[in-house]
Amino acid sequence: MDIWNSLNTCIIRGEFTLPCLTDKIQISLWPKSLGEKQTMYINGHLIADGIKRDDPVKQYQLDHSILHKGENSYVVVATPFIKRYQYDNLNTDPCIIQVRTPASTWKRKVFNGLAQIIVQSSKEIGEIVLTATSKGLSAAEIRIHTEPCKLLPEVQSAIQTK
Repeated sequence: MDIWNSLNTCIIRGEFTLPCLTDKIQISLWPKSLGEKQTMYINGHLIADGIKRDDPVKQYQLDHSILHKGENSYVVVATPFIKRYQYDNLNTDPCIIQVRTPASTWKRKVFNGLAQIIVQSSKEIGEIVLTATSKGLSAAEIRIHTEPCKLLPEVQSAIQTK
């Protein structure tokens, strides 16, 4: 006798960890079916009720008021699966939890006090002068002498510049 077929209800418990929790973080839950019909709780709060075996996976936004930094728990209360076929593989994955953290605002930065500069010369011979100044630091200047070189074939741009 299969113990799962003799049970009326099974309870599955687990945990997941949130390393940080801020207002900007969005947390979503996609519960997967672990029984013929199930209910899912996060930290004791009802999230989804009446999920059936073949229902499509649905997204639930988790409210920050029911979550906390560190360990959080989930509980699935379900009527156990009944194997339809001998070769059925029953799901053992309770859900997917997605934590979306927005990217920080882009800022121009220097690398260990060194800035990267990209310089493109024109087709004319001459000198490029690059000057760097900053409050509290002495100014610096570098002179780059350009020399003639053989030009490689180029692709004409559709945009005409003067």
